Amino acid sequence: LAAGRITSAPVTAGRDIFLGTATCTGLVLDTAEIQAIDADTIQIGKTGYTGRVTLGTLALADTTRAIVADGTGGGVTLDGPFTATGSVPGGMGLEITGSGAGTVLNGNITSTGYAYIDDAVELAANVTIDSSAGGGDVYITGGSTGIWSSMGEENDLVARAGAGSVILASLSGLNDNWGAADLVRNVTLTGGSILLGGGNVISGGLSLGAPQVTLGAVVRAAGPISIDDGAGGDAAVVIVSNTILDATQEGKVSAGNAVTIRGTVTALEANNSFFSLKAGTVGDVLVTGRIGVVGSGAALGAVTITGNDLTVAAIAGLRGGLFLEGVDAVGGGDPGSVTLTGTTYQADTSLAISAGSRGPAPDYSLGSPENRITLAGGVAGATTSFVTGGFDAEFSGNVNLAGRNMSVDTTSGGTATSSGLIWIYDAVDGSGTLTLDAGTGGNILVNHLTGAVGSTTPLVGVTVTNGNDVG
Repeated sequence: LAAGRITSAPVTAGRDIFLGTATCTGLVLDTAEIQAIDADTIQIGKTGYTGRVTLGTLALADTTRAIVADGTGGGVTLDGPFTATGSVPGGMGLEITGSGAGTVLNGNITSTGYAYIDDAVELAANVTIDSSAGGGDVYITGGSTGIWSSMGEENDLVARAGAGSVILASLSGLNDNWGAADLVRNVTLTGGSILLGGGNVISGGLSLGAPQVTLGAVVRAAGPISIDDGAGGDAAVVIVSNTILDATQEGKVSAGNAVTIRGTVTALEANNSFFSLKAGTVGDVLVTGRIGVVGSGAALGAVTITGNDLTVAAIAGLRGGLFLEGVDAVGGGDPGSVTLTGTTYQADTSLAISAGSRGPAPDYSLGSPENRITLAGGVAGATTSFVTGGFDAEFSGNVNLAGRNMSVDTTSGGTATSSGLIWIYDAVDGSGTLTLDAGTGGNILVNHLTGAVGSTTPLVGVTVTNGNDVG
């Protein structure tokens, strides 16, 4: 039997279908019978089909398997590994169109083409979807209820697309099916590009590896979160809506986990979307590339980053505020710190950088002398600039210039219609220069709570360009 597209469906719309090694009462097509069909696309089921299609172990060559079970109550179960190979890589694969009730995956999918699931997905085992050999896309819409694990299980999801795209686009994201099932554990996605959307809660970690990663998502993970190009190099991360990467699972894992982004972060288009990273009191944060306007990219809204030890490159081109907080580990075993590897930190509104906790009144002492804000951008003698658009700039923690110069300007280069305060609460050391400009209306307070300027390592110079009250 040969054709461009052949459709097989029972006369009774609710009669179940069994494919490959799967057998039971209903329409049964074993592997030999399916392989005898010569068609570019073999479609099982049709629009309005309300039964369940169950695939056992099945391997096909030079064809696309399309399964349609989109009628009310219709569904698909993959009970064994599915393999699709073809002489036209990228064109052969698996298509599943479900009813929204959920496609159950209990086996792996391997394809030289694409893998497309337009349905909610239940993981009944650790599942790998691999189209990397042909560079086909892996696309899971997630329906209206997202992706989850079977009740009583926490299963992993791995998707590999090679040069193709991995798209998890459901607004419901990875979740527990509204409390009716369990969370997906570890999620690992690799491809030429990745799109992750929706609200996602997972019981393990998240790893995204692609040269281009697009996020419009909230991710609350109980394990580490990492983004790179798939080979440990830099990715280009693009934000399309408010995005939170939270490795504390919304405070349920208070110690947290590491959050690592190797690459740049910018907005798809100018907006007020905020970008937030949360690593808890033990997890560290590393961002190697610029956040904000990158090249011809658009501006983000506000940026908030919290964790134990923060290492963050330049942040500039924000329509909102910039807030970096290095938090002390519980018990004080690992003091919080912030290391700034860029030379520009700019926000249209407030800027606040803090390292460590403070004691009670009246002295408000730092938790540790190791609570440091360290300048590490450029070479020795380079200047690191902190700029706001007429709003306050605050630094809580001992500032270590490390042979570099520090410039704080709350007037946006004199263009802002108002000027903000400059508060440097603690010691400033490190054999560099300190230049402060709060305009004619902003107050300047240095060593407001503890420490002194140059008490450990003398500064080369201190310049106050403008300020109302200076103390």
